[in-house]
Amino acid sequence: MRKSELGISANLKELAQELDLPLLAEDGRIVTLNSELFEPDVGNGKGIVLIEGITPDRERYGQIAARLCDHGFDVLYFRVPGETSVKGWLVSDTPLSNRIAYGYAALRYLTGRCDEVHIAGYSLGGSAGFRIACRSDLPSSISIAGTPASPNHISPVMKYAIKCLAKLKKGYFEDLQRHAIDNDPSRPECPTLIMHQKDGDKLVDAVNAQLIYQGMPNGSSELIYLTGTSGHWPQDSEFYDALADLSAQHFSGTLERFGYPVEMDVLTGRTQKLTSAAP
Repeated sequence: MRKSELGISANLKELAQELDLPLLAEDGRIVTLNSELFEPDVGNGKGIVLIEGITPDRERYGQIAARLCDHGFDVLYFRVPGETSVKGWLVSDTPLSNRIAYGYAALRYLTGRCDEVHIAGYSLGGSAGFRIACRSDLPSSISIAGTPASPNHISPVMKYAIKCLAKLKKGYFEDLQRHAIDNDPSRPECPTLIMHQKDGDKLVDAVNAQLIYQGMPNGSSELIYLTGTSGHWPQDSEFYDALADLSAQHFSGTLERFGYPVEMDVLTGRTQKLTSAAP
């Protein structure tokens, strides 16, 4: 595996117009996305854009990118511009519309070098990947995990962080609401893998995954609730390895198709049908 650093230019105004995104006050800028490209020794001609969440943990996302690359994919991981501290917790203060635009810029870059491209997004990165796929046919498929679909189903910790960010960034909360399932029910048509740490996610309620899945076109998505691990980084790296492995199988077309929501034990790989409409 080879890893190289590169800068990807993102003209926010042009991207916002192309994707029909709202223009925030700072959207006239041209931004360089500091990125890392992971290239396998033997590639499969396919690429993945990895979009990080509200907590920009470089080590964690570097592990996910390397794991995806082990499956033969070129993986582009870009660092979302803009960070701030909320009571000692480092979070991204980038509005969701900007994150969508950045992800699309990375996707266009990778499209120029790969036969097909996919998106793997986690937390708010999953929200961004989801909305990119609603607006563009560039991604062949997407995988999302721990994705907030509705502001009504996030933890008090995340609500507090968003409240603080809304004070720092005018329009931040309104922009987040604009893309919520409650206000924008559109769904991507490409195959979508929805994953969630059923009992261990401390930021996003598990019902978010069900909200996304319920509106997907028939046969276009799979919903997997992951169990068996706490999901806490770095002690529980097996959880993130599972996210990467399942995403890679989904992108390769080798993931088992269940046709209904399932629970999967990360440590054993055993699955069982989810017995209730919501976890």
